Amino acid sequence: MDIRAANVLLSDKLEPILTEFEMCKGDGDLTGFHVDIETSIQRWWSHDRLNDCGTSPESDVYSFGVLLYEISTGREPEYGADLVALEGSGN
Repeated sequence: MDIRAANVLLSDKLEPILTEFEMCKGDGDLTGFHVDIETSIQRWWSHDRLNDCGTSPESDVYSFGVLLYEISTGREPEYGADLVALEGSGN
């Protein structure tokens, strides 16, 4: 799921509404899912998901934490070369 501030809208009652569900996979299976590290939304993904270990409640908590960071600072997370290093590192 593409959970980031740009994809969270507020209703008239200030309730959050998630949009952009094109990347959802109900079973968490990313087999055969190719990720382009340069163009994807991976900065919101947990390390497990970056390393093709699937999704879990913990990876959802990580993504939510990144969303809270973005909302509270007004900035997207910046990982630079470290994000590339994480892919395939097993960390």
